[in-house]
Amino acid sequence: MVEDKPDGESWVARFFVGRDQELSSLEKAFAEGKRAVQVCGEPGMGKSSLVFMFAERNANGFPGGVFVAHAHDPEGVEHLVQRTIPSPPRQRALLVIDEADALDDEGFRHLRELLQMMPQLRLIVTARRAIADLGKDSAVLSLGPLTNEGVTELLEKRIAGVPRENAQRIYELLQGNRAFTDMAGVSLRQGIVTWDGLLTKLRDFQYDGILGPDGRPLGRDSKERARIVVDVSETNAELLRVVRNNPSLMRSLSPRKFEEIVAELLGKQGYEVTLTPFSKDGGFDMYAAKKDGLGKFLYLVECKQYTPPQKVGVGVARSLYGVIQAKKATAGVIVTTSFFTKGAKDFQRENFYQLQLRDYIGIQDWLMKYVR
Repeated sequence: MVEDKPDGESWVARFFVGRDQELSSLEKAFAEGKRAVQVCGEPGMGKSSLVFMFAERNANGFPGGVFVAHAHDPEGVEHLVQRTIPSPPRQRALLVIDEADALDDEGFRHLRELLQMMPQLRLIVTARRAIADLGKDSAVLSLGPLTNEGVTELLEKRIAGVPRENAQRIYELLQGNRAFTDMAGVSLRQGIVTWDGLLTKLRDFQYDGILGPDGRPLGRDSKERARIVVDVSETNAELLRVVRNNPSLMRSLSPRKFEEIVAELLGKQGYEVTLTPFSKDGGFDMYAAKKDGLGKFLYLVECKQYTPPQKVGVGVARSLYGVIQAKKATAGVIVTTSFFTKGAKDFQRENFYQLQLRDYIGIQDWLMKYVR
């Protein structure tokens, strides 16, 4: 198991590579008076790691606190912000909203109003592309693929003695995608694959999880699709093994890929799993059904891909509980790559037989038990 803070160093800092220029640009934007910055890039480019590295390195510059929220809130961005920041900060504070693609026009309008009402607040949103104007005091920072040197550096943080020609080939095959480069390094370090085996498997990679502006998967020959590649049908089993040995990588996956990982784990436990349409899930991400001698039981599963210190709050638990009642399901489960607030855990204890919580440690238990 890889801990989040080996030797006192955060997991973000330990594997932060290839983004020094972007980190400086983010720091410069706020130093020059910007109130908001959109950090944009395709899944796997390292948006979250860049933002959390910025927050870690500049924490003293935000004495009012650093607050993190995930945009997938069924009750809207106003509820999300109220839950995250209970009162206006009196000192300079930072609000990070991850996966801001999920926000609608009304959500961004509220963010603009929030910046006007809270002069001490600074805002960073991550998204696949710049999708709204956050005002004249805002900026956009775009992340492209890692450079060849960045890919080599990341691989060398995972394994010793990386042959230069192999690092070059990984760069070419994965097109500088940070998340999948990291996974390649972990699988090599753990002995899951050899260099020859890895390079052979990557020759015909494709990535089916990237969606276009219309919400549909990008076509095989599209230019956008060529930037990041992975074959879902051939790599899920290997991805599970990689994640088993390095669970923190779950935070680098696209949201849909994380849902697929959870679905795979539930399938290994005997559940029949059906994923709901992406971004139109109605308050949950998948159905999980199981039949035994007493009958057939239906569970609703909600996945929250959060990064510490962000925790899943009681609002998410209450929301899923309401959907369980509306759907007349047996029970529900919330699965997260982070942890739960005290309020969420208290609410779960009050509804023990209809709501279960599975945090970062709980997912690791599943991985250790069901993945070989």
